[in-house]
Amino acid sequence: MTSRRDVASKTVWTDYPFAELGDTPGEPAPIRPARLLSYDGNKYCQLVVCGRRVECKYCYVYRTPGRCDDGRTRHVPLTWLVAVERP
Repeated sequence: MTSRRDVASKTVWTDYPFAELGDTPGEPAPIRPARLLSYDGNKYCQLVVCGRRVECKYCYVYRTPGRCDDGRTRHVPLTWLVAVERP
């Protein structure tokens, strides 16, 4: 099983548009590295992106850099999500 410390040390990626980072909702956002902080057990994750704590649906959190619709992006495995804290 993946440990909480293992997950915290991994870089994950997101292309979610965060208004607090200056992105425009509905427009493509930059692909950014992030750190996975928590998962609510349903569909939302808390991340640190560009030094800010943000929240998005886990379907926008990837194992490799890319976009959700590019056909090559690998989503974060469920074992990583259940290893992190719940808020």
